[in-house]
Amino acid sequence: MDDQTLGPAHPASQLVPVIFALTDAGDLAEAADVAERILTDLVDTDSTQTRVWAAAFRGRVAWLAGDAATARLWYAEAIAQGQIHHQIRPLFQAWGGLAAAAALLGDFDTAEAALVQMRTYPVMGHQAGEERLGEAWLQAARGHLPQARDALSAAASDARDTGQLTSEMLLLTDIARLGGAKEVTGRLAELNSMCDGVLAPARVHLSAALAADAPEQLMAAANELGVMGAYLLAAEAAASAAAAWRRAGHSRRATAAGLLAQNFAAKCPGVRTPILASAETTHTFTDREREIALLAAANLRSKEIAEALHLSVRTVDNHLQHAYAKLGVSTRRELAVILNQSDGPPAPRHPR
Repeated sequence: MDDQTLGPAHPASQLVPVIFALTDAGDLAEAADVAERILTDLVDTDSTQTRVWAAAFRGRVAWLAGDAATARLWYAEAIAQGQIHHQIRPLFQAWGGLAAAAALLGDFDTAEAALVQMRTYPVMGHQAGEERLGEAWLQAARGHLPQARDALSAAASDARDTGQLTSEMLLLTDIARLGGAKEVTGRLAELNSMCDGVLAPARVHLSAALAADAPEQLMAAANELGVMGAYLLAAEAAASAAAAWRRAGHSRRATAAGLLAQNFAAKCPGVRTPILASAETTHTFTDREREIALLAAANLRSKEIAEALHLSVRTVDNHLQHAYAKLGVSTRRELAVILNQSDGPPAPRHPR
């Protein structure tokens, strides 16, 4: 009786497409909120199909945020509930998402096993091409970047042929992240004119900045993506800016960009991508140094930082001096300038 015992209709089922729409519009925090509200509302109902789809879409929200560990948990939840309640239709996408998340976390065995399982389920057609993310990122994690780009290119063609424009943008952005930015920026710009929301233009800006190897543009893209909660893309943009500035001999700017990259990457625990691996900064910051430096750049006084972090003022000042030394500055004003945060760092909304 696969997918035949759907249970009674529930008003929350009407919100499942809203998750997808909010996600692709770039409102990741709101998309996560809607998904979790659905899942909470349906705990004691028989609307199992809605629960499975909501869990799968919640996994996709986490994937786009760069939180592969959370994505993996939600995809696994969708798979478990789908198998228990014989809801087969979402499982192709859920297994594909699990494979991609595991690959990004370096769990090759789980990624390979998930891809095998994915191929035993019928293709949905919705979000066409995204099922190749697991294969592509598994290749990338193993250092096979040309093969990863080939897989993504084929997947993007599938998405284009079936009219899945936002999926095509996602896949082309990943090609840009894996060294193919010059080849895809033009098509991304075309797609941007057909898509709503802030995520589409941010993807274009990232790809164009990667293609030009322009650190100022990369930093702008990092902040743009960070505000919407696309933390992994933001980390990669800042890390690429750090690498570009280092090649140009601007060591202070490189270190500052590296600090922001480290800050964004901290929101994606366990994730390691080719950009992050190849653009590691010369000077790394401890978690506390990073936290205090960013607060200081936002013009918070040491006393205010100490109160917020439950530290002594002396401890705050010691950490701040270490950060100053790594960045080659001596004042909060210089710190704010070099971090390009004169008005304070944006306050990103955290997916919950």
